[in-house]
Amino acid sequence: MKTARILSIISLVLVAGCQATPSSNGDQNSSGRMASADVRIAWNLNTQPTEDEIPRTKLSLVVTGDVERSVDLGTYTGTDGGHPDVTDAIMTQTLWFAGGGDQFAVFYERSAGTEEAIVVKHRAVDEEQTADQPWETVTSIPVPAGALVRPTEAN
Repeated sequence: MKTARILSIISLVLVAGCQATPSSNGDQNSSGRMASADVRIAWNLNTQPTEDEIPRTKLSLVVTGDVERSVDLGTYTGTDGGHPDVTDAIMTQTLWFAGGGDQFAVFYERSAGTEEAIVVKHRAVDEEQTADQPWETVTSIPVPAGALVRPTEAN
């Protein structure tokens, strides 16, 4: 009787523990915690023709979640130059023209406190360069603690 009761208690503890374990289907943020909010991000590139035939692209980051907003990142020379691999970046974008351009990367960062943010960084790129230039922060967009930040298709 005592053994059956102990086994019942152990079974309940195991079942409760299994239900509290995060799923492995990607519903975690970069820190491994369960996400409390779903935030989607996408690039928006608006390339306009110019009289001097040098393409200029207005770049923005579309952020959807509790509120949808578009964050203007500026206008740069070049057109879509692809999406290079950048360590720890959620997504990247390069604007390229005549052997050089601008590279952007989005990172999920936590400051020393509990603030969490999507951080967009920029660096110049050139086909002649032998080393990567340092990243410079363009903007930081606060997100809810534990947010699951995922890219969507670019517009």
